[in-house]
Amino acid sequence: MNYKLIFIFSLFFNQLFSKDWINPSFEKCNYSYVYAPGLSSTETQLAKYCPKFIASTGELVTCTRGVETIQSNVSGCIFAEVNLRINKDTFSLWKQLNYALVGLKHKQFGINIQTKPDSINSLSGHYVNLFNLNVGQDNDINIYKAKVGEHLKKQKIDKDSKIILYGISRGSATVFNYFALHDSDNVAAVVCEGIFDSLSNVAYHGNLLAKLKIKALNNIKITKFKSDGICPLTCANKINKNKPMALITSLADEVVPFKCTLNLYKKLRKSGHRKVHLLILKTSTHNVYGIGSEKEIYQNFMHAFYKNYGLPYIEEFANKGQKTFNKTQPDLNFVDTLLA
Repeated sequence: MNYKLIFIFSLFFNQLFSKDWINPSFEKCNYSYVYAPGLSSTETQLAKYCPKFIASTGELVTCTRGVETIQSNVSGCIFAEVNLRINKDTFSLWKQLNYALVGLKHKQFGINIQTKPDSINSLSGHYVNLFNLNVGQDNDINIYKAKVGEHLKKQKIDKDSKIILYGISRGSATVFNYFALHDSDNVAAVVCEGIFDSLSNVAYHGNLLAKLKIKALNNIKITKFKSDGICPLTCANKINKNKPMALITSLADEVVPFKCTLNLYKKLRKSGHRKVHLLILKTSTHNVYGIGSEKEIYQNFMHAFYKNYGLPYIEEFANKGQKTFNKTQPDLNFVDTLLA
């Protein structure tokens, strides 16, 4: 894989198709992103936040229904439960069903993938190995750590270049835990959408289906998940309090209840973190934060967040999102009323 060529193409597409991003840093240092997807998802999920990018498979991925909160100089992480390998000779009915479902999701979210006929791996479809599920714990953290290292090397990032860590659901838990354990001078900010504090609290605050899923994960010892393993709640005190962090949740999230994100925000604020922000959407379900009816609120908030902390942003969106941003550090008494 010619990563240098991929990087050049990503910069080209960023300039050609995106709105004008402003880099406000005095030194004009380079900014880029390392993205971590949700459980059983691939880099295609990134398309909801980055309209066009070149994936690690070399494929061009586009999205017509999402937001623009990530520039295309981004690397996406593929976790161990996901298999992108194309091997049509050994396709089972299970693999074919997975491919069909993935294709339907792509169509639903307006995602298009320009596949490469000679490629061994493709984002056009994938299947999941449940045995490798780890849900943001040590295995996932190590994979994300390797991706960050690969990203830094690929883009020849020096000590003055900055990366923004961006995660969704399981990916956000992975990003959070990685940041707590492996923070570096290169990390400029952290974005965690749909993040849980612990899976036990997901079960406690969630619906019956959530309770059954977590119970199965704990009791059926076939995955890499450990019931006593690391989670964001247990490592929140290790988070660098001097770096900005955005937590995004929704009152309508049926997979990761909003109270789980609020618990994490509360713990960070109690630990003395003054740069953590909490965006609470109202109607967005777990899979549509950046693609549903509140996507403009999400997008505008993110650009206001970027602008206020001296990170690259789009002026139009940042101006629209400033009022929302100003309300994203609720006092703990208000948080307690929501948790009650």
